[in-house]
Amino acid sequence: MNDKNVLNVLSVYSNDVTDWVIAYSREDAVKVWEQTAGESYNIEDCGEFVKEEDNKNITFFDEDSNTTIPVNATRVSDRMFRATCREWADTLGRSFFCSTEC
Repeated sequence: MNDKNVLNVLSVYSNDVTDWVIAYSREDAVKVWEQTAGESYNIEDCGEFVKEEDNKNITFFDEDSNTTIPVNATRVSDRMFRATCREWADTLGRSFFCSTEC
């Protein structure tokens, strides 16, 4: 596999502030965040995006009940689902995934 193919794989990235995005790279994660927030990303306030391991499980609360849930996700409760980062990335595509802020 050449570098071009490696760069075309979506992954889940998170930052120090609790934002989670699905992107192709750290730089792309910043672009996804900026497109969603409508403002420039401040690395001093938010920290660098870090790629999560594909096999890491994330439990997601589907607040508005219209998120596409991975086929193999485990239902934790009525609106909570657990799946791996790989499953979320493959299902949702390039996007702002979620924020864990209250």
